[in-house]
Amino acid sequence: MNTTTVPYRSGEGPQAALELNFIELYLGTQGHTLQSLETLSEAEATRLMKAACGYAALKLAEIEGRAGLRRRIADIMSVG
Repeated sequence: MNTTTVPYRSGEGPQAALELNFIELYLGTQGHTLQSLETLSEAEATRLMKAACGYAALKLAEIEGRAGLRRRIADIMSVG
């Protein structure tokens, strides 16, 4: 049993809560929660957190990309 916690500090700003939700979602698909990582070896917990953070970053980028596309479409439609 690992008594060392894997440090995770959610970012600040409007996307912080969404980022944390994506991390928790990913961990859930792997059968874990942020709390359950404490029961894993440090190496395994770190591996899972890196993967979860990568997943969250991709999902946030996807949302940002869609928002940008919607803005461009709205701009085109308002000119026409």
